Amino acid sequence: MLIDLSWNSCRLEDNQYNPQAVKELFYGADASCDHDTVMLLHHKVAIEFLLDGVPQERLSTCVVKNLHAALVQDLLAIRSPVGSRAIARFGHR
Repeated sequence: MLIDLSWNSCRLEDNQYNPQAVKELFYGADASCDHDTVMLLHHKVAIEFLLDGVPQERLSTCVVKNLHAALVQDLLAIRSPVGSRAIARFGHR
């Protein structure tokens, strides 16, 4: 499920990975550090965050900000601390 959700989410943004490549990436294959790879890894973290955080905290502004922070980390030219404190609270990067 994690592979399918991440792949489908990223392909909406023209990510060039196929489902098999996503599976290999998530199971530890060496990966380049290009935009598509970073995007997929962030989507994986965001989905894991939702699975861990929403049942405990319920969907809230804080959870949505942290979800957004997980998705855009290292992808924006301008860094923003939005959500960074709560992500640390849940133990996510």
